Amino acid sequence: MKPDFLRSTCAIVALILLWVPHVEAAYWGSLRDGVLHVSQQQSKERSIPVSWKGTNIADAQNETLYWSSPKGMLLQRVAIPFSQPSGGTNLTIPAVKGDYRLDIPGYSFRKYVVNVPNTLPSVFEPAKLHFSAEVPNTVKLYFQVPANKRFILAGKDHGGVDRLEIVNLTSHEEKVLSLKDYGQLYSSYDQVEVAASPEASIWQLTLKGGGKAAFWLDHIPNLFALDPKELFVPTLEEGQVDISIEGVVAGDMPKIGAALDFSRPPASADAIFDKLKLGSANYYFYEDILSSDIAKDNSFLEYYEQKLGLDNYISILAKTGRRSTISDADDTADFLTRYLKSHRGENGFSFPYLAIADEPNLNYGSYNQFEKDFVAIASTLKNHPEPSVSSIQMAVPQSSRFVNGPTRSDSDERIGADWAERLLQGHPDLVDSISWHQWLVRDLVATEQYKSTVLKARELDRQYPAKSGLPRPLILAQTNISSGNNLSHYEQNTFFAGLWLASVVANASSSGQLSQLNWFKIADDGVWNKGLIAIEGAQFKLKPVAHIMAMINEMWLPKVMDVKFSQPSVEFELLPTSRPDTGEVNMLGVNKSKRQYVAKISVNCKLLSCDGEPSGTLRTIDQSLAVRTQPLASVVIENQRVYELSITPETVFYLNFNVNSGPLAPKITVSRNDR
Repeated sequence: MKPDFLRSTCAIVALILLWVPHVEAAYWGSLRDGVLHVSQQQSKERSIPVSWKGTNIADAQNETLYWSSPKGMLLQRVAIPFSQPSGGTNLTIPAVKGDYRLDIPGYSFRKYVVNVPNTLPSVFEPAKLHFSAEVPNTVKLYFQVPANKRFILAGKDHGGVDRLEIVNLTSHEEKVLSLKDYGQLYSSYDQVEVAASPEASIWQLTLKGGGKAAFWLDHIPNLFALDPKELFVPTLEEGQVDISIEGVVAGDMPKIGAALDFSRPPASADAIFDKLKLGSANYYFYEDILSSDIAKDNSFLEYYEQKLGLDNYISILAKTGRRSTISDADDTADFLTRYLKSHRGENGFSFPYLAIADEPNLNYGSYNQFEKDFVAIASTLKNHPEPSVSSIQMAVPQSSRFVNGPTRSDSDERIGADWAERLLQGHPDLVDSISWHQWLVRDLVATEQYKSTVLKARELDRQYPAKSGLPRPLILAQTNISSGNNLSHYEQNTFFAGLWLASVVANASSSGQLSQLNWFKIADDGVWNKGLIAIEGAQFKLKPVAHIMAMINEMWLPKVMDVKFSQPSVEFELLPTSRPDTGEVNMLGVNKSKRQYVAKISVNCKLLSCDGEPSGTLRTIDQSLAVRTQPLASVVIENQRVYELSITPETVFYLNFNVNSGPLAPKITVSRNDR
């Protein structure tokens, strides 16, 4: 027997063993995206080993696992750096009865194996549409169907499992679902509906084909077990959070906006824009079109700046057909000189930020090639005698992702933060702002990545300061749940996207360091159907995420305040904002989970006076998209005004106070010596 064949056979056998229940443990193998629920039924502490092995570009990807208590409190945050494409750890399940959860956020570049002791029943909740695991051929799983409930079994062929077979273990009813290869139509999948039965039942699912697997259930709990005796539906106990706000200003609240089209919106869209109240924007402008007609975009730039009031947008140079690299730096520099003289000089457009390439770390052949083009173009513009040209703010690197590498080969050599650092180190006076795009944070618990990414960008700015000594603006120019066309209607077209956006805004804004954050894009276009707006014939329709965007911008205030949680949670967030000159305070909050939360919010009396009762309201929006308001009541305890709120599952909310209690604590600034 050949050694290679022997190794392959051993690997296949090992993979099969991971997907079967054993006497001592249940082995869940090669999990990539989903939640593993574990039920603690004994008053005995146990250890759960978790190991992982990297896939193709794991050495360019930091990842995090989240282990949470039955009440939603974070017990362990397993941070996995680039240097650990493979490794392992142990989770501790306390001697406290209840249902615990391990979140494995997608998109993951590692395969996770979880070894659950047999005294702890476990069920897996796979991500919908995206592949959630890698399995050998003919793996069998089990799920339960409540009485009188119809359900849908769905699946997608990601190049692995291509057939799902289910059988009712009592009635022996069978269904077969063949999965078609939809090619580039990522959002397409297959499904079969099963009629309701008067009796509760257990079904067996067989995954045929092996490899990447995408399977899920609609209308009933999307939960699968390795052994039918272990099936359970997790109990979501009420969560509790204690939050304190002293009124210390952390920094500025970013403007929140969207990527706009290279065209003037029709007049029928005016009401939509009035509702969205965009604070920032991003748009592409095309060298090949504008070279022959320099005024081609004047009409819609006038609309964006004058009608919408946008004066801090970022513009990305490209060519039609998504060509995003520079073919001749001298020609491009000449075009940009003419363009800026026309738009900023003659027409008076603000045109504040310019990026010369779209995601160069993804699209360029090498860093050196991009650096050469950037330095040639930026130097030409910066040294021009006319201020309309030389004062342009260069935004770099405009990378695909920032802390993690892009989704391509040699990703470890293309990490956005590394490219930014090399440019700042070699050419600090050519870099006016740090800008990037953020993709593939698809799970609500993982949105804290946005905070750490902003802090990384500010760290680089302080390490390589601008000549002025002032902080460079940090711009999250484009973001969305998924990259490219890898879209799921379960995310894009549901309230999930609204929860996601609220959570991203809360995390990205919390340090007070970000300048703007833009959703990509403003409207569906038949290819990139990831807009705030759906276009149905001649009608414009706000998606659920747009309602959250509108609420955030309606309640927007210019300053961010520090907030302190007494216990860590990745399910509940609060972002306090203020207008210090008027004393107005708004707090954006989001309960991302399916459990009820009781939040006790303590606010220092310096911020909300303890004399009398300041007027305040709680405004909520949930799956129904109905906005509900109710007055806020509070008590005063030890120089703190305390509010106790019950927040329903999967709800975005605002606390709004209109008070005039004097100035807030002074803004914390960073001196030049500390930068």
